[in-house]
Amino acid sequence: MSTPSPSSPAAESSLQERSLESLDWPFVVEALAERASTIAGREACEAIGFHGRPAHARDALADLAEMLELFEQQSAPPLGSIGDLRVLLTAAVKGEILDGPSLLNVSHTLEGLERLHLHLARDPELAPRLWAVVRDIRPMPDLAHRLRASFDSRGELSASTYPQLSSLRSKKARLHQRIQSTLNTLRGEERFTSALQDDFLAMRNDRYVVPVRSGHKRSGLGIVHDTSGSGQTIFIEPYEVIEANNDLKMADAELAREERRILRSLTETVGFAAPVIRMALEAATHIDVVHAKALLAQDLKATVPAVDGAPGFRLIQARHPVLVLRGLDVVANDLTLGDATRSLILSGPNTGGKTVTLKTLGLSALLVRAGLAVPADEGSRVGWFDLVLTDIGDSQDVEGDLSTFSGHVLNLVEILRTLDAAPESAGLVLLDEIAAGTDPVQGAGFGRAMLEGMLERGVLLATTTHYPELKALSGADSRFVNARVEFDGDENRPTYRVTVGQAGSSHALDVAAALGVEEAILTRARSYLGDAAMHVEDMLSSVEAQLLAAERARTAAEAAAEEAERHRAVAEADRKELEKERRHVERTVRSEFQREVHGYREQVKATMRQLRTEATEAQVERARQRVREGAAAVLGTLQGGVDDVDGVDWSAAKVGDPVRVLKLGKDAVIAVLPDARGKLFVELGGRRMHVKTVDLGRGARLPSRKKKPKAKFPSSKKSSKKKAKAAAPSEEREALELDSAIRNPSNVVDLRGETVDEALGRVDRFLDEASLSGEPFVFVLHGLGTGALRNAVRQHLRRSGYVGSFAPGTRSQGGDGITVARIK
Repeated sequence: MSTPSPSSPAAESSLQERSLESLDWPFVVEALAERASTIAGREACEAIGFHGRPAHARDALADLAEMLELFEQQSAPPLGSIGDLRVLLTAAVKGEILDGPSLLNVSHTLEGLERLHLHLARDPELAPRLWAVVRDIRPMPDLAHRLRASFDSRGELSASTYPQLSSLRSKKARLHQRIQSTLNTLRGEERFTSALQDDFLAMRNDRYVVPVRSGHKRSGLGIVHDTSGSGQTIFIEPYEVIEANNDLKMADAELAREERRILRSLTETVGFAAPVIRMALEAATHIDVVHAKALLAQDLKATVPAVDGAPGFRLIQARHPVLVLRGLDVVANDLTLGDATRSLILSGPNTGGKTVTLKTLGLSALLVRAGLAVPADEGSRVGWFDLVLTDIGDSQDVEGDLSTFSGHVLNLVEILRTLDAAPESAGLVLLDEIAAGTDPVQGAGFGRAMLEGMLERGVLLATTTHYPELKALSGADSRFVNARVEFDGDENRPTYRVTVGQAGSSHALDVAAALGVEEAILTRARSYLGDAAMHVEDMLSSVEAQLLAAERARTAAEAAAEEAERHRAVAEADRKELEKERRHVERTVRSEFQREVHGYREQVKATMRQLRTEATEAQVERARQRVREGAAAVLGTLQGGVDDVDGVDWSAAKVGDPVRVLKLGKDAVIAVLPDARGKLFVELGGRRMHVKTVDLGRGARLPSRKKKPKAKFPSSKKSSKKKAKAAAPSEEREALELDSAIRNPSNVVDLRGETVDEALGRVDRFLDEASLSGEPFVFVLHGLGTGALRNAVRQHLRRSGYVGSFAPGTRSQGGDGITVARIK
């Protein structure tokens, strides 16, 4: 078989496929598909293509941006219970009868589609594009309920929904019992006792039979239906049960006909609704694909870039997505290409990240064309490329008699012919070690000519090289710009940082030294280098060292500035927090002052009433004394209230000391002492929390700052004790409070359709948010279902440090499908 020529369509297709492979695009597609929630969504992700126009890509990225906003502001749309109904719907339309599990699958999917519709309907303005996708999903609760109610917990047609099934099943059960009773009687008779092979009943052809020794085949006991494999046993239907067996078969057939009639009716209903269900499923698949893109963007810490119609890049702190997904510590780089600068000449040491940089550029172009986020910081821009062509990797082919150089040349020829076949297309060409594998002088000349020829075809290109002649191109041709991957001479290793505007030394001998080559060989190698070559390498190395030192100084200065800014921000935050605390204390003192004044007035009024009726000199003096005491107490409250804040002396604090979390009103212990920014960890209810020192009050044994004494009326303490006692709710009062709690959109968490693990994680986050926001009650909507999720949630609430008490919802609150909890 002959190999297609480079100019053939098959060859062009092969070139595009090889380019995608060399850029690790299949790995990205697989990562996207793994994050899909439905079968149809996974298939759509696996078949994801590239948009043909920038406007289409912008639309897809706008959908993605809305989904990411949903993640931030609300929650991910529910997709887990939406099944794959494509085959079932086709069968229903054709008139095939669906079985019970299939119809239940339809019911669960309809419920899942309704939940998806309602989820996005909560706030259509938050994600208007996604809402437009699901807006026309027509919920069908009646059909979903009919299908669900048609089956019992075992998946069989429900006798309570279809009473006729109950009578038919009862009739069948009575016949079974009658036949078994007759056969048990027959087996006790003498004519059967000697003939029976075993003491059990069997079924053959849906008829009851008894096992008899083969020698009694013609004993006239009944009709022979079957023989055992050994031939030693025959199965006889006694004459006494033939009629009952006939009745049983008729009852069985009648029951099967009725069940089939019901299933046919349900299937026909599904078939009538199939077009509407298909449209809803297509909308759900679209949402699932966007949802998978958003999950991938989160895992990549990717952002939605601006998409330019013209080719070019401005990537801020870009990272190679495949390396990020593999969990590697990836060095981010700023990459710019376009406008007057058409070609990036990337040089530097081997294993320094040059090829990774090429792939980062190529994958960024592909991600945008597929409507995916790019692993780069906000503000990045990516241009539009109709073609992304590469020559990356070894193209050597022993069987095809191709050397490394020959294989690369054939690839370059294919690239040129592909560009010539699409002259209006914007292309990006990525070349790894152009013209490598041949004589350096001729290779450098060939490489330059090839680069210039590609630029004349209007493409943007980036190439890696070790040729000094190609590194020098930027000085003679403004279309070229150098870039280098840095090398740390002190550590003898690459830093993987890319600097645009400077060529880099190959550092071949330095890399060899780092890999363990003995010094004698390295010294001999240096002696073989010409003076000019050594001078160029030394000059490049010196420039690199100076730039690296300057970069380190700049980085240190920026770090110092950032640290100073962080301290300033912490101080400003602490100032605001203290101001907030001051206002809170003032409000508390003012309220207490008003209570003291009110009590003082009441005492004065009582004294005045007493003086009017029993005015003696001694009583007048005692009244004056009480007035003086009351006035002193009020003045002490006014002057000393603000200083009465029970703060913490952190210089004497240690791990394990008790503290009070003021916002939650709960006791905790110090787990990690405060850092320079005034933040620390405390343990509360078995969980570790990150808090600020200003959020904490003193515990029982923790040293406190000095505070001024505050005068109080003797009656105030007594009153406070009474109030504290009255404030402690009894069990009856708690139950009454739970029954009277009212649902609102902010205090309900909907767990329906989620797994237990997912649900309990959401419950913890929701309780945390509710506690911080001061919600007195929360409602956990778990539904009825099998009861597994409900039981798991209530067991979890029983152990939670946030929950004071909980109970099933009342009928008006939603019944047993919801649990009401009181936050401590």
